[in-house]
Amino acid sequence: MNDDRELALVLASVPVARAAAAHCHVDPASGHSCAWYHGPWPVFRALGLVSTAAVHETMMRDALAAIAAGGRHHDVLVSGSTDFAMLALVHKAWAGQALRATVTDLCPTPLRLCEWYAQAQGIDIDTHAGNILDFPREGCFDVICTHAFMGYFDDADRARLVRRWHALLRPGGRLVTVQRLRENHPPGLARFTPEQAARFRADAVAQAQRFPQRLGGMDTAELAAAAAAFTDNFRSHPIRSREAFRALFTTAGFRLEK
Repeated sequence: MNDDRELALVLASVPVARAAAAHCHVDPASGHSCAWYHGPWPVFRALGLVSTAAVHETMMRDALAAIAAGGRHHDVLVSGSTDFAMLALVHKAWAGQALRATVTDLCPTPLRLCEWYAQAQGIDIDTHAGNILDFPREGCFDVICTHAFMGYFDDADRARLVRRWHALLRPGGRLVTVQRLRENHPPGLARFTPEQAARFRADAVAQAQRFPQRLGGMDTAELAAAAAAFTDNFRSHPIRSREAFRALFTTAGFRLEK
C-alpha cells in the first residue's frame, strides 16, 4: 500500500466488493462464479497479499502521463479490471486533462467498483460487462491500458485479444500494458503449487494478525477460508517467452516502443 489515502480507499471499497460479488459472472461451463476472486480482493490488497496495477505505478503512470500531456488523447479504455486500481492510475495520469474513461470486464463486480471510484472522484465513466473479444466499439479509443490481463486467455484467444485491441484504437492510438512472463513454464495452466498455496494462506493469517484493522469486517477464519478458495481456484495461461509476447503485437499491427 503506497500511502494512507490509497489504503483508506481500498478499505472503503470492501463492502462495495462484497455486496457486488453476489452478482459476479457465472461461468456457463462450470456453473461457478468468480466471487472467490472479486469478493475478498480489496482485503487481500489491503493486507499486501496480491499485486495490482499500483505495483507498477511509476512505470505505468509515467507512460500514461506522457500520452496525456499531448492533450490529444481523451478516450481511454481500461480493458479488464479486478478493481479500480487501473482506473485510479489513469485518473492520476490525466490530471488536468479531459478524460473520458471506459472500463470493460466480463464480470460486473469490478465495474461496480470502478463506478464507485469514478463517482467519488468525479470521473466521466462508461462501463461494459462482457467479453472484450466481442466489444463492438471499433476505432473509438485513443488509449487502451491493461494490467496482467492476458493470462486469462489461451494462445488462440490471446492473439484475438491483441487484434481486438488494435481494432478498438483510433489511428495513432496507444496501448499500455504490463504482463508477467513465465519463461520455460511447463505445458498447461499456471496455478499455485501446494507450497505456494500454503505460503499464501499462512501469509494471509499472519497479515491479519498484524493488521486486524484492515480486514474490513472479516474475521481471521473467514479470511483463511477466502485465501484457501483463492489458491484453489486461481489459474492463468502463461506466456512463456519475450519473443512470443512481442510477436502477438507485431503480428496484430502494433509498433512496439519498449
